[in-house]
Amino acid sequence: MTEAILTFLAFGTFGFWLFLSVLSVIFIYCNENDHRTIPTLLFLGTIVLYWKQLITFNWQYLLGGFIAYLIAGVVWSVFKWIRFVSKAVDECKQKYGSNLTDDQRIDLKRSIDVTYHKSQVTGWITFWPWGIIWTLTGDLWNALYDAMKSTYERISNNGLAKFGTITPVDIKKDKHGPNW
Repeated sequence: MTEAILTFLAFGTFGFWLFLSVLSVIFIYCNENDHRTIPTLLFLGTIVLYWKQLITFNWQYLLGGFIAYLIAGVVWSVFKWIRFVSKAVDECKQKYGSNLTDDQRIDLKRSIDVTYHKSQVTGWITFWPWGIIWTLTGDLWNALYDAMKSTYERISNNGLAKFGTITPVDIKKDKHGPNW
């Protein structure tokens, strides 16, 4: 049984790529939701599973690859931190306007203080390839949605106009919001 599983998961086989795809989905989900334990354990388990293939590599290449991986992760984490801070500042501006009180400024400072986000930053460094994949695909889907949003709203408004009693302003006043 164990031999059959290991054969199915052998490096380069369909099982390997399927396993890698499932791991990638788990890594992306956990990384985006700030869960680091599961992907870390899965990553270590994967290393144990493929240890024989790993030891066949020259240790200098492995060390060089590890250093390059960390450098790329650090660069990625700086990019993600810039986006994180920018989003927090934009949300604060939307909520309070351009002039902040001292308490609001202190709250903003706390929310973007890197010491409170150590797990998030180290996750960005560690799981950067999956973060890049999700950022690229997530941004693409969000841009597509934003581009199509007005079209969908017009279609909905045309449907509502047939009844003449509900307007888009009434929908925005609805205190319950959308049902999702």
